[in-house]
Amino acid sequence: MQTTILFSIIGLLYLNSAAFAKLDMAPPNFTINKGQGNAVFVDFTSADYEITYDVKKATTTVISKIHFTNEERGFPIFDLVEKPMRVVIDGKSTDSQIIEAPRSGEDELIEFRIVSEPIDPGNHLLVIEHQIKSTQYSKGGVNSGFFMSDIGSRALLERYLPCNFEYDQLSMRFMIKVIGATEEEVIFTNGKLKQEGNNLWSIAFPNYFNQSSVYFHIREKAGTDILHFEHRSIDDRNMPITIYKTSRGDMEEYKNLTVKTLSKFENLFGAFPHPTLTIYIGGNGGGMEYSGATVTDAWALPHELAHSFFGRGVMPANGNAGWIDEAMATLVGGPYAADPNDIRAMNMSNHSVYYRDNDSNGYTYGMNFLAFLGIQFSKKNNALNMNGFLKTWMEIADHHVTTVQMLQNNLENYSQLDLNSLFQKYVFGKSKIINKFNLPNPHMKIDDETLTQIQ
Repeated sequence: MQTTILFSIIGLLYLNSAAFAKLDMAPPNFTINKGQGNAVFVDFTSADYEITYDVKKATTTVISKIHFTNEERGFPIFDLVEKPMRVVIDGKSTDSQIIEAPRSGEDELIEFRIVSEPIDPGNHLLVIEHQIKSTQYSKGGVNSGFFMSDIGSRALLERYLPCNFEYDQLSMRFMIKVIGATEEEVIFTNGKLKQEGNNLWSIAFPNYFNQSSVYFHIREKAGTDILHFEHRSIDDRNMPITIYKTSRGDMEEYKNLTVKTLSKFENLFGAFPHPTLTIYIGGNGGGMEYSGATVTDAWALPHELAHSFFGRGVMPANGNAGWIDEAMATLVGGPYAADPNDIRAMNMSNHSVYYRDNDSNGYTYGMNFLAFLGIQFSKKNNALNMNGFLKTWMEIADHHVTTVQMLQNNLENYSQLDLNSLFQKYVFGKSKIINKFNLPNPHMKIDDETLTQIQ
């Protein structure tokens, strides 16, 4: 009874953090331009992206309209890898620039983009126009995917669109327009897709999404093998599933593995936490997760489906929390087996507060650490185990962002154990061992060559 009450309280804290305190999870603002002002993190309240593909000109132009609030005067922080052609803040033309975050320890260079105009606290409208350079055009059509990676910095949605950071959840809407296409196009997405006209579509994404959630892929329908079916979820809904790939062949292998894995995870952790599931078999040796979607190969599919629960169901609020979902997804979905006897004192969460990478030790030592904790829980009470914790955590934290401290608090409330010394040693330690096992990473790194292959 005591554990149930404590988890109910933590659940209320998750609800409050998502609804009222997004900026409480943002990193600290910091001084730039030799003391001329502060770079300030902001709260995006909505983002509308008008994306135009011009087949004859082979150009992809995006006009973004972003409503946001800030609590302190300063230069608003956001990110976009491509340099904008036009920046307008509250009707005033300005510019943007790349800045460096304050350095901490051995962490590498961390960059953000800011609006070059300082603004007062309040509600604001930011309009940005830019072009996406990675689109592939043929004589009659377009192939464009917003494929992301958590291997390396600045490789999530900011690779394609101006966006905020993982702590921020918001409503996003795409308006997709294709000009001059003679080939039929098809769109795959984890948002709500609506045909608005000839070669004109809108996509509305759920308001719990953040910069790592969105899945979008438009490509020529010819040469795309598509399978649609439904899965009877544990909550009695018929969940639409789409599996597609760019090569012909039997899709039953992927369908059977998907249904088998979903049934296993739903029995362990509850109903699949998203309205639909989209799977692109094109992982180029690995995969990447989105909220209710994945790019993957068959060997990594269970790992990537686990991420729709852990990582894109309960989502990391920052880079220091990035190891959590990799540890959980690998523990329950492979492709490696946990060794609870092999845990190491190391730094997985003691990076800079501005850290934007994903500590690769989560796949191995992070997974082993969770397995070790599960054994300690069972020693205290044989009714407790790590799968039991993960099920309860999904019930209270699904569709919210989390920090390492929130994870520790939840683990302690579930087990009634003091885990502080263990976290200080095995999570916030000083040693830095990078993927010592030299195992293949279930995730793929997105570079220009990979984009060419999978779009």
